[in-house]
Amino acid sequence: MKYFVYLFIFLCSCSPNPTEKHQARRNNIVDIRDRIKEISTEETPISHINFIYILGDYLMIKDYHSLRNLVYFFDKYTFRFIGDFIPRGQGPGEIANIGHLAVDETNRRFYASDHGKNKIFVYYPDSLFANPDYLPEEKTTMGEKSFPDKYDYLQDTLCIGVIIERLGNSKFNQSVARWNMRTGEITPLGYERLDIENRRLSFAVSTEHQLIVKAYHHYDLLTVCTLNGDLKYNIYGTNWKKSETSRRVTFYGQPAVFANRIWALYLGENTYNEDGSGGNFPTKFLVFDLEGNYLQTLETGHKIMSFLYDKDTNRMIMNMDDDIQFAYLELDEWTK
Repeated sequence: MKYFVYLFIFLCSCSPNPTEKHQARRNNIVDIRDRIKEISTEETPISHINFIYILGDYLMIKDYHSLRNLVYFFDKYTFRFIGDFIPRGQGPGEIANIGHLAVDETNRRFYASDHGKNKIFVYYPDSLFANPDYLPEEKTTMGEKSFPDKYDYLQDTLCIGVIIERLGNSKFNQSVARWNMRTGEITPLGYERLDIENRRLSFAVSTEHQLIVKAYHHYDLLTVCTLNGDLKYNIYGTNWKKSETSRRVTFYGQPAVFANRIWALYLGENTYNEDGSGGNFPTKFLVFDLEGNYLQTLETGHKIMSFLYDKDTNRMIMNMDDDIQFAYLELDEWTK
């Protein structure tokens, strides 16, 4: 009897760690380029440096390089242009150096970071549309050494996002943490890979599935945690070991959680020169189930900067650095 007890203990001790998922093959590739549908904004020129958001019935496009108004509004159902708002500048109601926009669907408003004034302002679209002299409310002041870069707004006392920590000499680190917008308090989010230096990452939060996904730009690694920051699993790609020695390879772009899946932009190529110049954007998505198991690779044929999911239309909307600037994908096949 003792022999079987010892054998059981030995087998358990030798079993793979369920939180460490090493995936040697990701070869279920589906070409979807013929399903990508262009969104035309020809009558409303927008620079190639932009970012997209959904708020209520609106598709919002933030244009970093606009010399006039910085945020463009479109009807998310028809993509009809509604108007552009929030002027660039140093004066009242203007933004000097626009950063992240965070959406608060519950209260139909959004927050805009101004890294020139070191402030975050809150805007109500209906008031913005109605009043050409609209002045936003000042919500909070950002810290100088540690501050939120991108974040998901859950409530005033709880945002989850990428925090930038200045290290001096133009160096900085990134980490995913909780941020209290009222007090400015930043709280680390439990599990963190401390062996990853010079962290550059993107993240996704799903309150529906109680998940946080961290995607590392220069490591072949996705980390999935609970909303409390406890590790669920690390997902390693075939180039995990190579990624430890190269800073010129881009692996992951933005992740997201929707349609009961984890989606992540993936490149996996050396795109930077010795001096750090260069770079590129992914054309494909890696798709996993909620337990981190690989399902398929979707090849779009277009260089994607970022993307989002709109539940009302069941579309994935993308902004691209390509011959097509904005596009969408109908997701009926993945949400049946």
